Amino acid sequence: MNMLRRHGMLATIVALSVIVRIIYFVQLQKSPCIWQHRWTQSDMFYFDQWGQAIAAGDWLSKTVSVPMHNWHVNIAMEHLNRNLAQLTPLHAKAAEDPDPDRVRAVARALWSEWLGKHVFYQDPLYSYLTGIIYAILNPDPGWVFLFQMLAGVTTTVLIFLIARFCFGPAVAGIAGLLAALYSPALYYELVLVRESLITMMSLLLAGLTLLILKYRQRHWWFLTGIVLGIAILLKSTFILLGLGLTAGLTVKQWRERQALMPSLSLLVIGLILALSPLVARNLLVGASPFSLASGGINTLIFHN
Repeated sequence: MNMLRRHGMLATIVALSVIVRIIYFVQLQKSPCIWQHRWTQSDMFYFDQWGQAIAAGDWLSKTVSVPMHNWHVNIAMEHLNRNLAQLTPLHAKAAEDPDPDRVRAVARALWSEWLGKHVFYQDPLYSYLTGIIYAILNPDPGWVFLFQMLAGVTTTVLIFLIARFCFGPAVAGIAGLLAALYSPALYYELVLVRESLITMMSLLLAGLTLLILKYRQRHWWFLTGIVLGIAILLKSTFILLGLGLTAGLTVKQWRERQALMPSLSLLVIGLILALSPLVARNLLVGASPFSLASGGINTLIFHN
């Protein structure tokens, strides 16, 4: 009876999550908010264009460069006004750029020098997921939104399961209900950005860590390594979470006098397997093997 009650509670929360998302999607179809990816000065536009390039066959992202938002151009022009000697070689490099706006082409050539040619500006996984969806279905962000809504439902399930694992069914029911009705999550699921997937991957890593702590089976370490690698490809700041989780698990193993190296080796192997497509792509295009988001430093500086 208790098992039926728990399954019934989870089924109710899943159904509520789905219904709320259907209502939100239908409502948003009547507003301009569903077309935010058409704003050329946004990350949504950049992800859309990158996904379309991948769907068109550029699986190594050779044609994808730094997005030339207005602030990129302004910074480049400010630099060149103070370093006029760099203009001539940059004009030569910009000659191959198909962009009809020559100022933007020169700015793009300068940013490519700063960040590295063929180095990803944003972490690649989200754009590759977008490109695969575009290639299989059609280049319509609506299909990506559907995928993100499924990720949102999965996030609700993970919150329910983690809460039940840690605190019991009553807390799980309340947490699941709050998650199903959490409006900021709904908002990001229908915007062409990766926040909904970042949330899901964070909770998945938390759940896997709990399984390691409880069951102590080494295959959970291997699976955690794979998921951590995938998460890093989605957002490179997951490296920090990975370091924290690994340190905590290492201390736990050491205190309980359990063999540490076999478990850590499996985690590292899983991590390497997940990151191997990134390394292969970077080597093929001549970029640094483990380079991820070259724009990360700029974002850190500007936002702080």
